[in-house]
Amino acid sequence: STCVPACSWGAGDACLRAEIGAARHHSATQLAASVLTARRKRSVNASLQSFGSRSMSFNQDSFRLDEHVDRIVSHKELASHVGKESCWLLIDGLVYDVTGFHHPGGFNRLLELAGKDATKAFTNIRHSPAAFVHLKRMLVGRLEGESEHPHASVMAAPVESQAITGGSHHRAAKAGEPLWSTRCRGFLPVRDPLVQLPEPFGLLTFLVSRIPVALADGSFSDLVDSHKSRFGEVEAAIATESSEDVLERVHSLYGYIGKAYVHMQAPVAKASAVPQFLAAGWLAVSDKLGREPTIDYADCVLNNWERIDKSAGLTPDNLRLLNRFTGLLDEEWFFKTHVIIESEASGVVSAIYDGFKAVADKSKYKLLAALSWLEQALSHVASNCLRIMFDRGEEDGSLCEPDLFYHRFRPFVSSWTALFEGFYENDDKLAGLRKNLAMVEQLDEAVPDLPDLGMHRAHLREAISALQKRRSLCGASGAMSAILPCCDAFLGVSMTSEELGRMLERFEEYMPSAHRELLSSVRMHCARDFILKLREEGDLQAETLVDHFNACVRRVLDFRWRHLSYIEQYVIIPSGSSNASGTGGTPAFHYLNQHINDTEAAMIGWAEHFSTEGPLSPSVSDAPASLFRAEHPADDFWVVTDQNGLLPCCTPLDWEGLPPDWAEMR
Repeated sequence: STCVPACSWGAGDACLRAEIGAARHHSATQLAASVLTARRKRSVNASLQSFGSRSMSFNQDSFRLDEHVDRIVSHKELASHVGKESCWLLIDGLVYDVTGFHHPGGFNRLLELAGKDATKAFTNIRHSPAAFVHLKRMLVGRLEGESEHPHASVMAAPVESQAITGGSHHRAAKAGEPLWSTRCRGFLPVRDPLVQLPEPFGLLTFLVSRIPVALADGSFSDLVDSHKSRFGEVEAAIATESSEDVLERVHSLYGYIGKAYVHMQAPVAKASAVPQFLAAGWLAVSDKLGREPTIDYADCVLNNWERIDKSAGLTPDNLRLLNRFTGLLDEEWFFKTHVIIESEASGVVSAIYDGFKAVADKSKYKLLAALSWLEQALSHVASNCLRIMFDRGEEDGSLCEPDLFYHRFRPFVSSWTALFEGFYENDDKLAGLRKNLAMVEQLDEAVPDLPDLGMHRAHLREAISALQKRRSLCGASGAMSAILPCCDAFLGVSMTSEELGRMLERFEEYMPSAHRELLSSVRMHCARDFILKLREEGDLQAETLVDHFNACVRRVLDFRWRHLSYIEQYVIIPSGSSNASGTGGTPAFHYLNQHINDTEAAMIGWAEHFSTEGPLSPSVSDAPASLFRAEHPADDFWVVTDQNGLLPCCTPLDWEGLPPDWAEMR
């Protein structure tokens, strides 16, 4: 028997099943090809009917099975269906037969949960409306002992580690507060990202919800093309939309749709061509936000999550992604951990804000408090948060396997060269070439007996693409997070490599404008310069400030060393090359090593600021009144003095100074 993938069963089920039944005599290869073709056609038609007849809004957490479930499944029966031939699993008290279902993440993902409760795994990843249609079709019955009306979703157990705060220290957003204000959640938006959007943006959320399945069966570009007449409405709505919350989500959705679309297409002269109907709205929303037309860090991390329980905190078990490429748990975990890191790093942002304000006010005492807070906040992020990237499941499997990251979903968020058709063209020759191409295509359709014009058509297309301007765009990179750039700006960490310095400046162009503005403000009030000036002036607080400053630099080094280990695991080892590039397009290993060296150089040392001429301590007239005895008995070995502190008041005796009778103790 042949197992036919069923990832797009939906409208037209009966007809498609009939075709499969009639095709039993074909070989497995012929059958798979015929099914794939039929599925693609019906997937597009069904989505067109669905989009035209109802709104795209859908709430995963409010999903219920409408029909009454009569069959009761025993625990023993559920436990007996644990193989490829028959695979059952439990979700929210209901038993489903997923045998032969082609999951975007692979059937092994389902097989791992066979005969078990898969509620947590299902709930922690956002599923499209199509997934719930599949569930209803695969329903077997209710597990014995479960209630008649199961919960819509079951919350996962709370995070075991008490180190993750879950955002308990976040401030509540004020009415009308800008989305990217850093006052509330650090560099995360002050309000949860929008899940549902007003029309006509529902088209975008619908298409993104279909990405994992449609990429798996190869139908995504056909699906997008079938809706191209509706993209004009979206472009017009962008022009009049004033809500930053809406525009940011639209930018994220375009990023996912655009990168998934070009992933299905063959490159054109080493560039990825974005059709004009898709490029128009993407460029419009990017221009309105002052961002690049690509998928950036804000699109796939900062503004790409929702809380399962809206009243609970931002913890790994209470977050799931809004947009996904593969549907793999590995992708979910990889980006979700970055959301957690950003949430937990809000204390870093607040400390830096207080710190640069203290420098602006020339308040050394406020700066001392801010540095102390910053050191603790950085230590928390580096020690307690970065490690969750390497968390493992119950069966000692990584929640994000490095090979799956590198080979499966990294290509979607990597750097690319974009060719936006119909844009950035200013050559008069282009119009003539397009006219010739249209004539060739008309002849090819109207006169079937003509010689093959394929080579001529390909030549014209190459000539047209050569006249269109390319845009080299960075992929989503952790370097687009403003956490470490903000630390570097405040602590005075400079980049000695001009090439990498330019790359960092380029990454800033991909940040939300509010984050770029904060970086500019911090650079104007660098703590390092202020502290060095205090030392030159002989200020008594300077040495304490230096100690706290260097402690903060060490915490940044901790962060970067741990990040380097992640790059080794997720990029260098899977690629098999030490020169592999990160998602942002930088030579990752070299870049981070260089940045570590530059961070070490930011430490304030003794040699560069103390002269060997004269005493190291302030003069007696400048020193405060002593709290300790100025005079002490000659035999008071452990007296505390200003000169020696807690060291003994005189030099300990060496062996030569011991009594002769003690010679044998040497």
